Amino acid sequence: FNPANGEFLACLCAELAQANRSGEAGRARTNDNNVVLHTFAGGGFRHGRGGSCFVLVGIVEALGRERERALLYRTLGAEPGPGQLRVHLLPLNAVEARRMLKWLVEAGADEALAAEPIDRYAAARAAPQVSVAPASSAPATGAESARASTPLPPRPVAVQPISAAAASAREIAAGCDSLDALRAALEVFDGCALKTTAKSLVFAAGPAEAPVMLIGEAPGRDEDLEGLPFVGRSGQLLDRMLESIGLSREKNAYITNVIFWRPPGNRPPTAEEVATCAPFLLRHIELKAPKVLVLLGATPVKHVLNIEEGITRARGRWGRYTLAGGEIPALPTFHPAYLLRTPSAKRQVWQDLLSLKMKLRELGVA
Repeated sequence: FNPANGEFLACLCAELAQANRSGEAGRARTNDNNVVLHTFAGGGFRHGRGGSCFVLVGIVEALGRERERALLYRTLGAEPGPGQLRVHLLPLNAVEARRMLKWLVEAGADEALAAEPIDRYAAARAAPQVSVAPASSAPATGAESARASTPLPPRPVAVQPISAAAASAREIAAGCDSLDALRAALEVFDGCALKTTAKSLVFAAGPAEAPVMLIGEAPGRDEDLEGLPFVGRSGQLLDRMLESIGLSREKNAYITNVIFWRPPGNRPPTAEEVATCAPFLLRHIELKAPKVLVLLGATPVKHVLNIEEGITRARGRWGRYTLAGGEIPALPTFHPAYLLRTPSAKRQVWQDLLSLKMKLRELGVA
């Protein structure tokens, strides 16, 4: 690697590493640690820092693959000269190398996309050039700032037919004067069919005096088994997200869902199920009286703010939930389960988390 011009020397074509699937039936396992190199078509390989190739060399060396090492150095130059890439730039042991490969698989780099190499340099030359601003950990600016400063429309008053179960739920919820009373009412409420298939009532987690109230969609399998919201993989990610801005369910974050029982097979809740649980949710918000609401996903955004706008357009834009005693700022953002499926959306959610942190500071609670 020549740092003067950001170019890899002796590279008329580069090599791409991926897990070896030879001799295996079906899809490769995520613990595949055998690396093979496949020719990647392209007229030269340029990279500003060369970080990805440092990782590649470290993995190949740590796993001790003689054939792959020979292929790699044949690509980079058998005898690297001054300023060129050397293995010691990223020392990795075998455990770290396997962890790196696992991370690549979890990030989506887990299989070849085509039987033949694709010359993406040619595709890039043919495509129109688009300027993309670099990601930053600083507070949102530009389009993100404009997005955050553009509030969602005020919450309208929805007039819809009410089923007998929803009417009963509204009457029961209105009679609850505390969070404990609301939980007790849900324990004996039989108006939602989900209760008959679920193992547990999943009410809430976190201190009642927490300033932030987060609302998801519905419990999953892990939540149903433990009787607590967000305890599976999505919950673990949510905990890390909250921790990044100084929040936790043990101290200052209160977590619940729109639906209090797990839908069979983790299917999306029906409109009737949401309508039946909605009176309890809205009373839940009134009794909890948080300083800020965080709405995780499309379902809570739709049924708390009563808007039809999709989560992709609504996220990052502050709305208002109106109570008899005032208004509560409400921030829509993506559900953690969506982030597990779409890791690229984490950058947008990070901007939302920074916006939440700034809002708490404005309110004097962080």
